[in-house]
Amino acid sequence: MRALVITPYEGSKVLEAASILAHVCIEALEAEAFEVDSLEGGDARRKNLPKDKKYELILFSGHGKERALIGSDGRAIFDDDNIDYVSGSIFIAIACESGNWLALTAASRGAKAYFGFRNLVFLPQSSEKHAYLSDFVRTLSVPLLSLLEGYTIHQAWEAFQALCRDYATEYENRRYDNFAEVMAAWMRYNANSSTYQGAPNATLGEEAFVIKYQS
Repeated sequence: MRALVITPYEGSKVLEAASILAHVCIEALEAEAFEVDSLEGGDARRKNLPKDKKYELILFSGHGKERALIGSDGRAIFDDDNIDYVSGSIFIAIACESGNWLALTAASRGAKAYFGFRNLVFLPQSSEKHAYLSDFVRTLSVPLLSLLEGYTIHQAWEAFQALCRDYATEYENRRYDNFAEVMAAWMRYNANSSTYQGAPNATLGEEAFVIKYQS
């Protein structure tokens, strides 16, 4: 099986979490014997999208708008004009706002499913007293990791929301520092902002199960 991972902001402190997340996902896919192509940093531009290849899964981690995902050149790497590129794929967009219009367009153009966010996605830094960054990266990796476990896209969405809310409760109860309440609110915001379009029962298919249990 093939996967494409796109992270336009490799090495950027502003979107450090997005870059870390992309690498976590690449490692998870390779551990399941996926053939992984990646577009990182300056290579993450529309002109560099691999041609004549079909992917079971495509993951984008970076900036988004309602009608576009943004490449490293500040231009749309995916928008209404080329979103049919993801036809036949499950698409995960860890990016702001694309869970509205672009997700609907992708589903109507043949994507098996599109996981994204209706509003902002919060990706914080860690504090001196707690590794918030690691927690948020863990939650945002759940959609992919759940699919690799054989979950449907609907189940993966539910698993993401549940983990976000678990962390929010943990932060409120343990109050690691003065940021805990804000981080709890951000976790709940991400959970509520998440959405998907396409077939609720979409999975990576039986082949993912075979690979999982032979590893």
